[in-house]
Amino acid sequence: MKGTDLLANFRESHAEDAFAELVRRYTNLVFSVAKRRLSNISLAEDVTQVVFIRLAKAAPKLSGEAALVAWLHRTTVHVSIDLWRSEMRRQAREEHAAAMQTNCLETTAWNQLAPVLDEALNELTDAERQAILLRFFNQKTMRDLGVVFGISEDAAKMRVSRALDRLRTQLGARGITCTSIALVTMLADCFVEAAPSQLAATLAALTLPLPAGLSTASGILSFVGQLSRVKLVAALAATLVVGTAFFILLRPPDPANRGPGGGRSQDVAPQNEQARASAAQESAISEPEREPDPLKLLQAVAKTRQRIASGSMDLQLSVDNFLHLGFSHAGKETNQLRLKTAFDGQKSRIESFGREYNYVGIGAEGEAAAARIEEQHLDRSRAVQAGLLKPFESHHVTVWDGTSQMDYWETDGKGGSTTIDDWGKSSVFLFDPRCLGLRTSLFASSTIDNCLSYTEAKSISLAGKELVEGVPAWHVRVTSKHDESLDFWIDVSHPTHVVRHAKGGDVAVSKYDDSTPGDAIPIEVTTREFRNGSPFLFNQFVRSNARFNVPIESASWTLAGLGMAVGTPVTDIRIHRRIGYWTGEGLSEFPPPAKIAESQLSPNLADLFALLDNNPASPEALGAAAWIVLNTPDGPEVEKAAEVILREHIENPNLEYLCQKMGIARHHCARRLLEAMLAKNPNLEVRAAACFTLATLLKDDANFGLNKKATAEAEKLFDRATSEFSRAGSKGTEFARRAKPELYELRHLTIGKPAPETEGTDLEGQKMKLSDYRGQVVVLYFWSGDDSEAQQYPKLIRRMAEKPFAFIGVNGDDDLAKTKAAVEKYQVTWPCFSDGRGGPIHTAWNVKGWPTIFVLDTKGVIRFRNPRGGELDKALDGLLRE
Repeated sequence: MKGTDLLANFRESHAEDAFAELVRRYTNLVFSVAKRRLSNISLAEDVTQVVFIRLAKAAPKLSGEAALVAWLHRTTVHVSIDLWRSEMRRQAREEHAAAMQTNCLETTAWNQLAPVLDEALNELTDAERQAILLRFFNQKTMRDLGVVFGISEDAAKMRVSRALDRLRTQLGARGITCTSIALVTMLADCFVEAAPSQLAATLAALTLPLPAGLSTASGILSFVGQLSRVKLVAALAATLVVGTAFFILLRPPDPANRGPGGGRSQDVAPQNEQARASAAQESAISEPEREPDPLKLLQAVAKTRQRIASGSMDLQLSVDNFLHLGFSHAGKETNQLRLKTAFDGQKSRIESFGREYNYVGIGAEGEAAAARIEEQHLDRSRAVQAGLLKPFESHHVTVWDGTSQMDYWETDGKGGSTTIDDWGKSSVFLFDPRCLGLRTSLFASSTIDNCLSYTEAKSISLAGKELVEGVPAWHVRVTSKHDESLDFWIDVSHPTHVVRHAKGGDVAVSKYDDSTPGDAIPIEVTTREFRNGSPFLFNQFVRSNARFNVPIESASWTLAGLGMAVGTPVTDIRIHRRIGYWTGEGLSEFPPPAKIAESQLSPNLADLFALLDNNPASPEALGAAAWIVLNTPDGPEVEKAAEVILREHIENPNLEYLCQKMGIARHHCARRLLEAMLAKNPNLEVRAAACFTLATLLKDDANFGLNKKATAEAEKLFDRATSEFSRAGSKGTEFARRAKPELYELRHLTIGKPAPETEGTDLEGQKMKLSDYRGQVVVLYFWSGDDSEAQQYPKLIRRMAEKPFAFIGVNGDDDLAKTKAAVEKYQVTWPCFSDGRGGPIHTAWNVKGWPTIFVLDTKGVIRFRNPRGGELDKALDGLLRE
């Protein structure tokens, strides 16, 4: 019989055997929750009794097993809070004890997690809390959960997974971080603890009242009266009463800073768990007769900062650049930047506002401006007055989402561009603000541990106690595993504060807020870097408006969270292509119309995932999953959405749009989805679109023919598009038309193939052909008048002047006057075919964008595709040595 059936039986007929069975089934759950909250067995027993008294008294009407378990959990938390508050008022008059029994998983991780677990559970939705309680209290299988909730087994797995993710977020907001695997392991091992046998017996033996109209003279209320006068007094006075200091040391979240519902203040100062950790560490190492362990000092600093799992800070950054121009002139120029930072685990986001400078003019004009500035020893202000530098307001939003790094850049309030790349590969400003003061230079790859460098250090020693700007500090010396010599000065009174750091001549000095000593992050950091004994770079960070251990909006780590202007082009540098234009809601293949409203809002990811969890087979869930796949950078969110499409919607006949757009986003899941559509979807047009897009992805993997397997697979699929799917209506005909030049390129224009003969006229109308340059190494450069990269190549041509080398252009402008203006502007001296956009040479070489580069050897064989910079120099030098 279900728990709710037993409760209904008790409510209707006062059946004490039904209530006894409820006690037997659920005592362990209630006792476990109470013990985690109160860390005391005796008090947990009292709470357990009161909860079952309330159940007998109220006998609520509940709709199912999940609702009953949730009611017991919620009531236990509330009763525990009331009792704890009562004890806190008492303990000011009583001596605290120093013992606490723990029976389950005696590890630091569980000891930190247990006191806040149930409070975090209370922050979840009913569906999420019920999923976790049934999974780990009732130990139901995923199949059983599916039956309870009326969903599939796979949907039950996803619901539990999402609930655990939300629980981890709530725990992180309370300073507790753990992996998904660790959380599942601890819940499985420790969520339910056996209650003392005599407690269950006592509860079962109670004289139970009717659910309504209870008498205060006998039965259970009489028992409550006795309990309040005898049992609780004895327990509070004689058993393990947890005192103030004991709670401070063992309970990371401070209940004094909670509202009635267990909510947590979002202000950074003071951070109570940090204050308590600081107090404990201070008392442990401040005795004058004993020197601390230097390794433990560094570990304490790291641990306290790592407790800050998420948050945001505003920073004012002043940057002094010391410029050494020529041999005798030195000047200092100051930049002011305003930074808005956010972080969540390893994810980080920095939005910067500042002023930057460009040389006036490009190419030779820009080089002349730079030379004049250096020759006349002009500082920035005088260079601006002379018309050689032009200032502009810059705005960067840079995000690391755990998988990719995104940077949106706009100038003077105008839309710019967005790039996506791997971690730390671009030159944008990105760092973890929790590392402030631990190094003089912070980078995207900086972590708390690698800044302190105690992990695998070759040596760590204590150099003694020294004064740092009047503050007594322990001087710790570290020789890292990379042979860096690092020095850290740690405040004696507040041993989680690094007040000074030095690496060679470079120094970082930190100041902290005296009114909130538990705050582990400095409010001001000044760094000084030197080169060859002279000042090079001074930075000053001033912190404000910090909020720690608060949830960060999930959209912050997505393209939607960059705040891009509508029409912003988005380029994925990892695959060397533009993946679309921002529409305000997602990406489009072509620039959106100018009339699209800037105020369009992207959907909330949490709402989209709720659709996937609650009704994954619905059309709305398909729309949500498709939006996530097409508008979110590659990562776990995209993978989860793709799984819903694969499981629930792969045979939907309306997926042609998704097939095409996946060729723009190009996530890791795209190939899996497209292969499934090609194999299983009943709609011929969907299969045609899947075939063409999958072939396009494989063509990229082919890497211009170097990957033989991918080349063969792409060729086979393009061949299917031109034959098998050419009959799939008008769309099939269009895919077949687009596939033909792709198929030609794979067969004739990949690396190792002889270049096709190319004939045409130059910019003056004179005939020219490619074979005339046989016997020379040739760079064939497809370009347009808008291509500023052209200014780089005159220098290359001069370097190759005495060698068997030819640089040949193919211009794609339809306007010849525009081309000739670019020739003069960029100092173009190389011979150049005049072809026009979509002209016969561009078509023959299947060139769709500029610049595109082919490098041919002396026999006219294609040897390289699209090399740039040093890569191009290396390729040419190698061919010339052959």
